Amino acid sequence: MFLWCILLLNVSIFAQQKALDPASGIYYLKTGDGHEDYTVSGEITFKCVASGNIPSYRDAGVCFTPANAGDLIQITIDDIDLDGTTNYLLLYQGYVKTGYPAPTSWTNKLGVAQKGQTFLSQSADGKLSLALHSASANSQKGWTIKVRSVTPADMTFGSCNSSVSTPKVNRGGRNQLLLDINIETLGSNVPLSVRQFNFNSTIPLNSLQSLKLYSDNGLIAEATNFTDSFSIPASVTLKSGNNHFSLRADIMPDVAVNTSFPVSLASVVAGGE
Repeated sequence: MFLWCILLLNVSIFAQQKALDPASGIYYLKTGDGHEDYTVSGEITFKCVASGNIPSYRDAGVCFTPANAGDLIQITIDDIDLDGTTNYLLLYQGYVKTGYPAPTSWTNKLGVAQKGQTFLSQSADGKLSLALHSASANSQKGWTIKVRSVTPADMTFGSCNSSVSTPKVNRGGRNQLLLDINIETLGSNVPLSVRQFNFNSTIPLNSLQSLKLYSDNGLIAEATNFTDSFSIPASVTLKSGNNHFSLRADIMPDVAVNTSFPVSLASVVAGGE
């Protein structure tokens, strides 16, 4: 009787993590290797496990399908604790049956570096597929991903926010982060693009070697004047959801100790494609 009770308990736990938990709106990754399909209406939260660490040696995935024809699946990575090297999620456009070995047609490998990013289906069927690959025992916790079924619409601006990383940086430091920027957009048709970033600053004279603006895809441009308020030209097409940018500097090795580098985002010049 004791063994029978234990088996029943395990079946109950596994069943909870194979489908949407109606009370919480959370969809859990299947508990064994292989593939599942889930149809999304509105928004759900996608997680690996309810608590604890991710499973070891797992190759499992899911294809998310929009409930309404013509809609698109969009995911936003709210939080992720995967190293992106030995443990990671693979993102596929459209329907892909995941398992072991993982299909090689993935478009993005997702780990901690992709936290905050948004991805929208580019497939004609509107679907996105995700697959976990995990290696040996580890202490990584998985992810929290918002999965939405969205109706295509012309892109509009949602918000633009910036945050100061630190007012003080290392003498001689390379690629020091000064400012984080996030531009959120809604809709995917007729994409908007950023033409220029305008900044306010009181950076001390002869304290920086260079000042550069980056997106998630790499270097955008370098500022030519950065002792006063300055602008950096750009030509970046925005994607639906979150668009991250960072302002980084190379610091002169002989700059005075405790020098601060106050910089703020003044405005962004943008327009349609």
